[in-house]
Amino acid sequence: MSRDSILLVGGGLLQEQAVHTAHALGLYVILTDGNPECHCRSLVDKFYHVDIYDAGTHAGLALAIKTTHNELNLRGVFTQGHDCEYTVACAAQAAVLPGITPEAALNCKNKARMRRCFDEAGIWNPKWKELTGTEHIPDLSEFSLPCVIKPLDNCASRGTTIITESWQVKDAIRKACAASSTGTCLVEERLTGPEQSVEIIFDGRKRISC
Repeated sequence: MSRDSILLVGGGLLQEQAVHTAHALGLYVILTDGNPECHCRSLVDKFYHVDIYDAGTHAGLALAIKTTHNELNLRGVFTQGHDCEYTVACAAQAAVLPGITPEAALNCKNKARMRRCFDEAGIWNPKWKELTGTEHIPDLSEFSLPCVIKPLDNCASRGTTIITESWQVKDAIRKACAASSTGTCLVEERLTGPEQSVEIIFDGRKRISC
């Protein structure tokens, strides 16, 4: 007998509510995580040991579930509380399921691409510059201190340094590049003010939760 299923990418503590909600909807939950002992493993119906940033393997897995497991009617690919939007987009596209395009996901994940998209669209942006190496200290005279040096595609402020003195720049670049999958980092004008987190779900209508 066929049963609707969902592929959930990432199984940490922040994903537990998603598992419970999916089960409450009657869905068979398939989970992937790079940690074989992740928090949600014991809560789901099927587990695959796959790193959440391995987009290619996820795309192949989603396609295999969709095409060869007729008993599992894969209805969607989802994540919550993980910055693996590119993985989710690739998996959804491979299985011909609803989702944003991988290019749109990269524009969200890669901070330089995001800033460039804003600039091209005429949307206000803080001053920014992509840095590609630590061979020499770059000229950052256009940035007033304090400024921020951060990885291009990490999260939770990992590898990020607030620069208050010029002597911090070289070590901050090294730290940020080490935490970035691109090996590059971003210097940005520092802004102050309240931070707003926005979650958007489309189900025929746009629902926004802040």
